[in-house]
Amino acid sequence: MLKETEQLLINTFRINSRKSLNSISRENNIPISTLFDTYNRIRNKKLFIRHYPILNFESLGYKIRVFATFHADNIDYLVRVFSSRKVVNNILRTDVGIFTECVFLNVDEYSLFKEDISNSFITCMEEVLVVSELKKEGKVI
Repeated sequence: MLKETEQLLINTFRINSRKSLNSISRENNIPISTLFDTYNRIRNKKLFIRHYPILNFESLGYKIRVFATFHADNIDYLVRVFSSRKVVNNILRTDVGIFTECVFLNVDEYSLFKEDISNSFITCMEEVLVVSELKKEGKVI
């Protein structure tokens, strides 16, 4: 079970991972030493995988986002193929195959990607186009 200050830090960093401990301390009226100790405790528990920015793909020019599940006879080969593609943002292994998040500059790039991967190594593909994000990493958009 997480302590109250641990939960506060985790929630704060999910919204803005670059926020300083000083500003969190001031906003929540918690001593900086307490937050520093809490942060180190969280790091030692390995609750943070890494700090990274959450990208706004649309402002970067990537207008098309797709979540897709792929089924294949050789899952390891599929993971290697997708890992080498710059348009594949995330790859997850699920109970039914590989789940990906892909980003594309436009519909043409998306169509080329689909044609390229429609080789025999994929037995089934289910895709969903993202219309808009409503919540991301603890922050309602």
